[in-house]
Amino acid sequence: MARWKCSRSLRQGFLAACCAALLLFSLRPRLFRYTATFWGVFDSVITLTASVPTREEFDWYLDLAVDSFTGFHSIYDRFSESETIVNLYSVNHAAGGEPLAVEEPLFSLLLYAQEGERRTLGTVSPTFGAVTELWRRAIVSGNRLIPDEETLREAAGHAAPELLVLEKGAGRVRLTDPKALLDLGAVAKGYATERTARKLTAAGLSRFAISSGGNLCCGHPPDGKPMWEIGVQSPDRAVLSRAPSLASLRIPSGAVSTSGDYQRFFWYEQGGKRRRAHHIIDPATLHPGERCRSVTVACSSAADADLFSTALFLLDQKTGEMLAERENLAVLWVLPDGEMRANDAMRRLMKSGPPD
Repeated sequence: MARWKCSRSLRQGFLAACCAALLLFSLRPRLFRYTATFWGVFDSVITLTASVPTREEFDWYLDLAVDSFTGFHSIYDRFSESETIVNLYSVNHAAGGEPLAVEEPLFSLLLYAQEGERRTLGTVSPTFGAVTELWRRAIVSGNRLIPDEETLREAAGHAAPELLVLEKGAGRVRLTDPKALLDLGAVAKGYATERTARKLTAAGLSRFAISSGGNLCCGHPPDGKPMWEIGVQSPDRAVLSRAPSLASLRIPSGAVSTSGDYQRFFWYEQGGKRRRAHHIIDPATLHPGERCRSVTVACSSAADADLFSTALFLLDQKTGEMLAERENLAVLWVLPDGEMRANDAMRRLMKSGPPD
């Protein structure tokens, strides 16, 4: 009889636990997946995807994301002066003059970019703008005339890292050379994406993804899915719209960024060879990098993914592999002949792609 009483008690406890679990499950709000796109910032189309109970809640988070990106764009804009803040344009305009006090978002980005130059072995430098600006003008002008060597070398003389002085205690910035120019294009969008994602997380959003050009920052996947599935675009897809994805990555959260030569470019002839003039400039040659067609990086930070996808696009394979291991990066290289190479960390994320 005692044994029967104990068994019945256990059964009653089990049933009570099941009922409690069912009650909690029934009280949990049903999530719906929403997506919205906006543009006008960082020269990119920005997409927010999130799983939330209602459209009204999604719209609230969307407004937060739009406000965040718009604010960062105004601060990091080097082409337009702001009427309300000292932005990147103001710092460049004051080159050679007195230090300027800037707000935290810009000072923090400059610190990150300065440290990023060290982390990328000098490959991605915030003070390289005098050179990159020459190529930017050539690309947007449409006249297909590249900068001459003498002009490039002269510009490189105004691109030394020590020209940027950051006063941490005072939050002030100074460019010591009047011909120096800051270009944060390799880091600004990824940094803004990372900080926007943190704002969304702090506001209570957990299941979301932000796509900003070649950058993707993911929170937790939608309900019922353990992973995000992300396609890596073929460098030829911009021309051949039916070209399939090169690979599919599966990540639980984190960031993915791709740098490539296939979106902003023109062709030109040099030394009897047809070359592609694009926006990723190698500081070693002062010309567009030619080692890769694209590089995709996956890691925990959208800022780092943006920074290192640019750096690894320019570095030789051996140095790039060493850097990827040091920084804990998953990397997929697409070489000029179309060959794909992935490090071990990337292979673990790949659902499909290059064979072992």
